[in-house]
Amino acid sequence: MSIQTRIRKHNLLPKLLAVVTVSSIALHSFAAPDYERMRKDINIMIGIVKSAFENDEDCNSCQVQITGHYLADQGVVFNVTPASRGYAYAFKTNDFEENVEVFAEGMAAIPLVVEDILASVEMGLANDSFSAITIDTDGDWSEQSRIARQALREARAELREANRELREIEIEAIHAEQEEINELEAREAEVLQEMERLARQEEKIQEDIASQVEAKRNEIEKKRAKRMEAKRQQFEDMETLVLNTFCDYSSTMRSLPRNERVSVIVSKGEDQSNIYVFEQSELADCDSSKTDVRDHALSYAF
Repeated sequence: MSIQTRIRKHNLLPKLLAVVTVSSIALHSFAAPDYERMRKDINIMIGIVKSAFENDEDCNSCQVQITGHYLADQGVVFNVTPASRGYAYAFKTNDFEENVEVFAEGMAAIPLVVEDILASVEMGLANDSFSAITIDTDGDWSEQSRIARQALREARAELREANRELREIEIEAIHAEQEEINELEAREAEVLQEMERLARQEEKIQEDIASQVEAKRNEIEKKRAKRMEAKRQQFEDMETLVLNTFCDYSSTMRSLPRNERVSVIVSKGEDQSNIYVFEQSELADCDSSKTDVRDHALSYAF
C-alpha cells in the first residue's frame, strides 16, 4: 500500500467518528419523549382520577386536587391533596369550647373569687358577642356542674361565717369572767364541730366536681378518638381510590418511556405525605380487584 493511500485512510477515521457522533446525537434526540403528548396523557389521567371520585359512593365526601408533572428520564409525578369540604370540615371539632367548659368547671376547686371570675368568662363565651363559638355540652352535665358549684359556694360561705364567729368568741374571751368563759367555750366547741362538718362537706363537693370533670374529659377523649379514626378511614378510602384508578387506567400514560416510573404523592397534611413509586410493568400487571395496589409500589412516608 502506498504512502498516499495510508494517509487518505488515516484522514478518513476522524470523519467517520464525527459521523457516528452526529448520528448518536440525532438518535438520542429522536428518542426523546413527545412532551406535548406527555402533557395530554397527564391531563387525561388527572381527569380520570377526578371522575373516579365523582362516580364513587363508598368514599363519602371524598374529593381531591391533583396535579401532574413530567421529569425527564425519571417519569411522571402526580401530587394528590384532599380537597373537599367533606374531608376538610366534616370532622371539625369544638374541642376548644369543650375544654373551656371542663376547665371552667374544674376551677370550682380553687378560691371562690377566682372561680366566680371564670364562671363569668364561661357565661361570656356563650353571649352574642361570641356567636361564632358554640359551647356544645350535654344539658345534664351543665346542670350538674351548676348545682355542684352553687353547693360549694354555700358551703364556703357557711365556713367563712363560722370562722368569723370563732374569732368573735376568741375576742370576747379575753375580757370575760369565768362563767362567761365556760359559755364561750361551749359555743366554741359547737362552732368547731360545725366547721369540721362544713370542711368534710366541702371536700365531698370538690371530689364530686373532680369526678364530673374527669367523666367529661373521658367523654371528650372518646369523641376525639372516634373523629380521628373516622378521619383516618376516610383518608385511607380516598388514597385507595386514587391508587386503584392508576392501576386500572395505567395504559393512559402511553407516551411515558417504558424505563421510567409513575410516582403518586398523597398529602396527609402537616408537612407529611405518603409516596408511591410504580414501575410501569407493576402498574400494567396490577389488578385492583384482587390485590392491594400499594403492594406493587415502592412506598414510604416523607
